[in-house]
Formats: sequence, structure tokens, C-alpha cells
Amino acid sequence: MISPDHSASIFENSLQEGQPYSPPLPKPLGEKTERLPFPVDALGSDLKKYLLALHKATQAPIEVCFASLFSTINHAAQALAVVRLPQGQVKPVSCFFISVADSGERKTRADDDALKGTAQYQDILLTKYDTDKKTYKRTRAVYEEEKKRIVQDKGLDLDQKNKILEALTEPEEPRHPILVTADPTMEGLIKLFYTGYPFVMLSTSEGGEFFGSHANNKENHLKTMAKLSRLWDGAPIDQVRKDSDLIFLKDQRLNMHISVQLSVFEAFMGQGIAEGQGFISRVLLSTPKPLAGTRDWLEPQ
Repeated sequence: MISPDHSASIFENSLQEGQPYSPPLPKPLGEKTERLPFPVDALGSDLKKYLLALHKATQAPIEVCFASLFSTINHAAQALAVVRLPQGQVKPVSCFFISVADSGERKTRADDDALKGTAQYQDILLTKYDTDKKTYKRTRAVYEEEKKRIVQDKGLDLDQKNKILEALTEPEEPRHPILVTADPTMEGLIKLFYTGYPFVMLSTSEGGEFFGSHANNKENHLKTMAKLSRLWDGAPIDQVRKDSDLIFLKDQRLNMHISVQLSVFEAFMGQGIAEGQGFISRVLLSTPKPLAGTRDWLEPQ
């Protein structure tokens, strides 16, 4: 296995000359590498501006700020576009981020600020859902009564009943407006896709919630990693259970940003499944330099 050695000097020179960045030859994994500065100048001007603003406001590590900000942008875009790879495959634009940072690195603040617009939009959907749900229940009751009346009408033959029933419009239940979730089981996540919107973000600044949850216990860990990998790939997902509906879904989009402390992440990786199954190779992983104890006081703006 190999890992690219990103050279800061080559990267900076290529930016100054206006040339596309070409990484140097790879070298074996395990060899110690220097922690390089985050390549802020590689971003577009708008994204760079917002990233630096979030970094200044939160004083969280810039790698954490980038994961918080870009995962939010990705969540908004993943239902609107796909990417065609050079080999011709069409894939989702969904990204998985894991930020490994200890307590005091302001992971929660970075996520809260980056997700503020998403949270406001979800509140709007929740308010609308409450109204739509009441309307649906009333309309559904009328529909069921009308269908029952038609079925029991002895003055109609079977063909007449079928024609009248086909003309009835069955009310559609409103979608559950949960766009962001922190601690789902895989069954719960698939059900959310089925009853809600086809784009969901798994986001938590307390990674122990997810890595230590039912979804990642000894019995479910492999299944969870496999399902997440399939969602990242854009593959169809299904759920076949004796006591539930049979579910088959296509074109679902999952985006993820989990911030987690090092000890929790090491325990998660220690199981050996995330790497061997291929989940971790789908993740954009960062372990930023700790900033706790180095921050100056800033007046709030």
C-alpha cells in the first residue's frame, strides 16, 4: 500500500506559476511524514473566504472547519448533481469526512455554525410537515370512507367498482423532514430514506455517539460499514425483514462528517473491519494539530 507525499513547496510553486498541481511519486505507508499546512490557496475564492471566516469565528482547526463547511455544501449539492468519472461511471458527489480531534478543539461550534442554514431550512420543513400531516390524516380518513362505500355498494358490479376506485386519488403521506441525523442504525437510516428525502447527512461532533452505538456493536459493525460503503458508491440499497415492509431504493445520497476523539477512533479502527472492508478508503480523514491553549481572546462580531 502507498500514500502520496504531498510536497508543500511543489504545491505552492505550481499555484504561483498557474499550473495544475502534480503530486510527486508516492512512498510507502508507515513512513513518518510532516504535517503540512492545509492548502487554503487551492480553494476557489468564495470557498476560501467562507472557510477563513468560519476559522476566525470559531478558532477551530482549519481542517475541522473545512470538513464542517464543505460537508454542508456537499449536502446541499448532492441531490442536484452527479459526477462522471474518466472511465465513464456516473457516481454521487457525496463525501465522507472524519475529523480526529480531542475535546476543546471546538468541533461542535464549527459544525453548528456551518450547519446553521441547514438547521433553519429543516425548521421550516418541520413546521410545514406538522400542517401537512394534519391535512393528510383528514384527507386519508375521507379517502378510506369513500373507498369503503364504493366496495360495499351493492348497486355496482365489479368492473364499475374498479373504474371508480381507479379514479380516486389516494392521498400521499408527507415526507419526514429529517435532513441531518447523528446516531442512526442502518435500518433506521434506510427507513428515513424511504419515508423522507433522498438526501441525508450523518453529522455529529461527538463521534462516540456513532462509533459506540448499536450500529457499530460487535454484531452490526461489518454490516454498517458495508451499507455506508454502498451508499457512498451510489449503489441501490434494500431492506428485507420478516416484520417490516420490503424496501428497495435507488439514487439515495448520503453525506457524512463525524468529529471524534483519538481514543475513540483508535478503538474503532482497532476492530480491523473499517480498513479491510474498504470503508476508510472512502473517507477524507484529517488529524489536525491541537489548538487548545493557544487561542487569543477575540471580541465577538
